[in-house]
Parts: sequence; C-alpha cells; structure tokens
Amino acid sequence: RGLPNITNNVDAIAEILKPEAIEVFEKMNVLTRQELEARYNIYLQVYSRQIKMEATVMLQMARKDIVPATLKYVHDVASTVNEVKESGVKCPLSREEEMIASIMDSVDKFMQTCLVLERELKNAHELTEPFEKACAYRDKVFATMKVLRSYGDALERVVGKTYWPFATYEDLLFNI
Repeated sequence: RGLPNITNNVDAIAEILKPEAIEVFEKMNVLTRQELEARYNIYLQVYSRQIKMEATVMLQMARKDIVPATLKYVHDVASTVNEVKESGVKCPLSREEEMIASIMDSVDKFMQTCLVLERELKNAHELTEPFEKACAYRDKVFATMKVLRSYGDALERVVGKTYWPFATYEDLLFNI
C-alpha cells in the first residue's frame, strides 16, 4: 500500500518533520512548522527520558536484587555440594559443580553488561541535540538493555524459585 514500516519511536517521531507532513498540517490549519518542530523536540525528549528511567530502574533491579539473589543461590548450592563431599557419601557431583560454574559465568556476563549499560547511559545523557540523544538511547542504551534482559532471563531459568526476587514468567502467566 506504500505505507512505511516504521519499527521504533525515534523514526516515527521524525516523520512529523517530513515536508509532506508539514504541508498537510499547515494546509489544514492544524499546526504550523514551528509548532511541529516544538512537538518533535518534546517527543524526542520524552522518549529519551523514558528510556533513561527504564534503564536506571533496570540497573537497580540487576544490582540490588538479581545479583544478590543469584549469589545466595550459588552459595547455598555450593555449600550443599561441599557438605555432601565432607560427609563421605560417594555420589557424583560434577553436574552440580558445572551448574555452579555456568551460573557464575552468567553472573559475570550479567554484571559486565550492567557496566556497559551504565556507560551507554552516561554517554547518551551527555548529548545535547534531541535527535542525536534519542538515537543514542535507542541504538546504544535500549540495545544494551535487551542484552541485559536476556542474561537476566537466563538466570531466572536456573535460580531456585524461592531465591528469585520477582514474580517469574510462570507466576505471571498462570498465577495472577
């Protein structure tokens, strides 16, 4: 049909300043060019602030809730493995040890991604031009948030339910 396939807010907001859009708004006496430019800048600022807030909350949840809960789980599993070894009971524990190593590797990646997100947030915040800033939040901050989310989702799948600090996907789907 000739309609554009716009997949994100920043690109959608930019459409308001296309010459044909300005022409229609002015011709119909809806908004002037200056009013459209003002709305354009406001929409970009709102977008940037929203992503900044979401990323900041995500970092707080990651550092104050997910990492401590995961480390507590690993500590308890490792303590159990050590107690079994010390008891003299002969049973294979290699899978549990591999699981601990795998979780700790995931925690390391999770925490490294937190550092990247923090850096990208700082870089985006320092930009002054609204479109450039919104693009940085979309391309750098939001992209890093998706990576952090994937690591968090992976941890959720392996950390014991009683340790996990938030409602799980299963809880949200079946218990609400």
